[in-house]
Formats: sequence, structure tokens, C-alpha cells
Amino acid sequence: MNGPCAKVNLVLSEEPRVNGMPGDWTRSQRALFTLVPSLQFAERCYDIAKVGEMPEELWVDCVVASNADDSLAPPGKHVMTCFVQYVPYQLRQGTWDEKRELLGDRVVRKIAESQATTCVPLEPRPRGRHALTLLKWCELLLRDRDERVARERAGAELARGIDGHV
Repeated sequence: MNGPCAKVNLVLSEEPRVNGMPGDWTRSQRALFTLVPSLQFAERCYDIAKVGEMPEELWVDCVVASNADDSLAPPGKHVMTCFVQYVPYQLRQGTWDEKRELLGDRVVRKIAESQATTCVPLEPRPRGRHALTLLKWCELLLRDRDERVARERAGAELARGIDGHV
């Protein structure tokens, strides 16, 4: 299976609180948590994704990056990156451009409904959200590369033109 993950970035009004996480842990120790109830659950996500479907329930690894680097968000606010394991590189039906909001909604629902989190400050739509699949990331990289190559070619042609007139 190609590219079995996606990423959803969230802007939060406060730090998520996670059940079972020791209260005396530092901010950086509280920066990581995973929402996957069992190995069987993970295998089910994989089985669904390998046939081109997005699982209804997701395996989500959460990184509260602002706990490790407080310059990433204003005081009291947080950013969290959610790595979603086992989503297809290409969907069997539809495109990721069409389904990315659905992916974001499912990630937010997973976090909000998870028994691992007590009080995750997520409204139905957090203060900010951006979903990115591996396919879209590759498309953006290729577009950026193509634009860079075009700029380099234009610069080389301009330099040749200037050199030709001297």
C-alpha cells in the first residue's frame, strides 16, 4: 500500500488533557499521545485503507508541538499535529481534495470521543484546521519543484540574454 498516512493540523484554545498522563509531567513530556485502542483496531484500519477506503474510525498520533516550542502559538493557545495512520494514498471513490474536510472531521471526532482525553478543547471546527494527505503533499512538492525549475530556467535565459547584449 502506498503512503498510508495523512496529517491534520489543529489550532487549539488550550492544551489537551489526557487521561492517564501523569500530572507532574513537563510540557514536553505531555506533547505526545496516541489514540489507538488495540492492535486489532490498527489492523482493521490497515485492511480498510488498503482497498482505497478511509476508515470511519481512525488511528491518530497526536503531537502538541507548542508544548515543545512555545513560539509556535500565542500564550495559552496550542497547535497540535495529528498523524493519521492507515489511510489510502488514493481513494477508490472520490479524491482527497473532496474528502479532506471529512478526514479533518473524523480526526476531531476521534479526539473528542476518545476515552484517552478528558477535556480536549475542540469545537466541531477548531479555531483552525488543515488536513494534508501524502498524495497532496507529493503534489505540492512537485508543483513547488516545477515552479522552482521554471524560475531557474527563466533566470538562466535572462542571464543569457543579458550576456548576449553585452
